[in-house]
Amino acid sequence: MGFDVDQNEERIAFTVERSGEEIHLAHVFRTPNAEELIAHRRELSSVKGGGRKVLFVDNTVPAQLKLWSKIVLRVEGYTAGENDLMDDGGWRDRVPPLHKTIAVTLLTEYYKAEEEEEAKNSPTLSGDISPRES
Repeated sequence: MGFDVDQNEERIAFTVERSGEEIHLAHVFRTPNAEELIAHRRELSSVKGGGRKVLFVDNTVPAQLKLWSKIVLRVEGYTAGENDLMDDGGWRDRVPPLHKTIAVTLLTEYYKAEEEEEAKNSPTLSGDISPRES
């Protein structure tokens, strides 16, 4: 079986520990498009001020939470009491923010690694591009 380019979901799985018990969780996302990924990267940090007084602001958490809210389809492994959290109409608000940021970080790191691998395996162009004299 090959890589299905028509599949439009990404499943990010990770494990957390609570009270000594390992709990396997997953966040399933709609595959983000290029524009969403570019916008997300731009939102990660910002610069305020100018001249000699420049402040770099880390917006990682708000950017991660924004992307999560935009593309999450469902979560797996969460419960509310004895019930699956997905049965709760407000499940998106009940997922811990830390878990949301972990899932988005893993998702974006996956895409970053894919881009780096593509760039490494892409053919390089060479040649003289200087203007010719007539």
